Amino acid sequence: MKEIPLDNGQTAKVDDEDYEWLSAYSWYAYYDSEKQMTYAAHYTPSGRRVFMHDVIMASIHSKTSRGIELNRFFWEKKNGHKKASAA
Repeated sequence: MKEIPLDNGQTAKVDDEDYEWLSAYSWYAYYDSEKQMTYAAHYTPSGRRVFMHDVIMASIHSKTSRGIELNRFFWEKKNGHKKASAA
């Protein structure tokens, strides 16, 4: 597991296999006061906010479309680390 720095000194932990492509983007810590959760986020060139966990899940979904079977995944707060569990 590796860490990607966020803008305020925090880090997001990601699986080694995801580190290279995720670290190509600048990420920041987005605090959702309603949910009282912090998420790793990035603004796209069009100004749309995307969350790291959504980007990773979209990547996983595209892999499943090619035939890789997945179990459910649990996410650590603010981290993009995948934790598989039995389905």
